[in-house]
Amino acid sequence: SKFCPPEFGGALDITKSLVTWPYEVSKPIRIFYMLTLGHHLERLFHELLHNRKANSFYTMTFHHVVTIMLIFLSFYCRHLMFGIPVLLTHDFNDIFLASSRFLRESRFTNTASVLFLIMMASWGYTRLYVYYRHIVWGVFWAAFNLTEFTRRYLFMQVFFIPGLLGLFILNILWFFQINRVFVWRFVKKDGMLPMEDL
Repeated sequence: SKFCPPEFGGALDITKSLVTWPYEVSKPIRIFYMLTLGHHLERLFHELLHNRKANSFYTMTFHHVVTIMLIFLSFYCRHLMFGIPVLLTHDFNDIFLASSRFLRESRFTNTASVLFLIMMASWGYTRLYVYYRHIVWGVFWAAFNLTEFTRRYLFMQVFFIPGLLGLFILNILWFFQINRVFVWRFVKKDGMLPMEDL
């Protein structure tokens, strides 16, 4: 797909994508967006109803609110060349994140440790490297190379740049936390993790 980064087997090129923007949204992409939006709405409600006393409450609430707004804006403004790569870079990594969390509470602690290491490597690759290479660079390129359509609807783009950059900053902060857990678990060999959410 032209919306998928080359690292995932696609042909995404922000400079070419913006020339033909806005796009028609196909039915599979609509379903993908609806499922993703539903997932993040559920996570936000779960956070608000069950995790108010957690140390990560404000960070996670901010993350879910920003993500929901970005998904909605991406779909509404047809920013598929940003929306789909952002979702893919996060969804791919979430497989290993959820698996390692799930198995951490089981007797398969070695498998959980392997999945944690894969999650850590995939986090650095997808949420930092791929995200920076295509999203952060693409957003700045788009800001300095406005198309006629972008100029006409500039007021709708105002939230997009700070939202995407905010998400990138959160991923950097969480990567430092993941590294802290790595040191705690594999260097200090302490079973008690310093962060409740990792």
